[in-house]
Amino acid sequence: MPVRSNEGFKKRPQAQWERYGGNDGVSPVKRPRVDSCCPVRGCRETFDLRHVLKSHVPQVMDLRVPLSESLTRRRLAFLMALGVRVVRDGTSVGDLARFGYKMGYVPQGGGEKPSQVGAAEAIAKLTEEEANTFFSLLDWSVLGRLWALLTCDEQKFFQETYSLTAEEQESRWQVAVDSHCHLDRWSIKVGVSLDGNILTHLKDHSPLVEVEVNVKAMVTNFCDPSPTLMFPY
Repeated sequence: MPVRSNEGFKKRPQAQWERYGGNDGVSPVKRPRVDSCCPVRGCRETFDLRHVLKSHVPQVMDLRVPLSESLTRRRLAFLMALGVRVVRDGTSVGDLARFGYKMGYVPQGGGEKPSQVGAAEAIAKLTEEEANTFFSLLDWSVLGRLWALLTCDEQKFFQETYSLTAEEQESRWQVAVDSHCHLDRWSIKVGVSLDGNILTHLKDHSPLVEVEVNVKAMVTNFCDPSPTLMFPY
């Protein structure tokens, strides 16, 4: 059997590609599958919208938050700072978008969503650039790959600096009441204990998979009790 030579392959520049996925045999322009592993170093979670928003990019990039001038300015400040870190000093938001495109970072799932369009138009008013310049940078999959190029210290700094207010955090999810909550099954599924304040856990875990909600109250229904879940009476 003939042996394939890898002589023709060129190694990616270290500064740009070392955290792209850890495999020099993967082309930078190849789009990863939707269910691929997260590109952030040390993270082995599935690369999807919920994971990227919850575990990586700053809260201000969550497009579920209603638009305001303050939020738009914080988003713009983050994108400009991100460009400085992953490209070079003096990088504009437009430069960052072009850099992502050249790296092969394209949005997953097709066209722009209304919230994405609105956020891009709001940023365009502040920068006097075309709104379509920012569409890709507001996509979770593109942001996630750019985020993977940062160091751990840079990621922590951005998460702490570009956070949401308490009111903005509440606005992301619709308020809901669960009148038939299988709390025992839910706790096992998401891996939390039932000791302490349950509502504290619910702030980080939505009981629904497709639609995230902010559960304010519930009527519990225990069907599968176990010794570790039983409350003392």
